[in-house]
Amino acid sequence: MDILQLTQDDMNDQNRDYDEGYLSKAEVGDWVYDDGETLCSQSCVEHWYHTSSTEKETKKWLHIFERLQSLNSK
Repeated sequence: MDILQLTQDDMNDQNRDYDEGYLSKAEVGDWVYDDGETLCSQSCVEHWYHTSSTEKETKKWLHIFERLQSLNSK
C-alpha cells in the first residue's frame, strides 16, 4: 500500500486513462491511495469501505481510509 501526495501532473495523467471518480473530491496536495495502477481519493476509499462485501475487505479499506483521513486533516 502506498500513500502519496497528489500533484497536478498525477491528476492529469490519471484522468486521461481512468474514470475521474477515482479522484472524486481530491485536490492537488491531498494525500491519496496508490494501488499500483490508479490513484484513489479519500472519498473513493471511503465508498469502497462502506460497500465492501467481506470482513477482510472492510478492514483493509477502513485502515486505508483512516490513514488518509489523518494525513488530510493536517
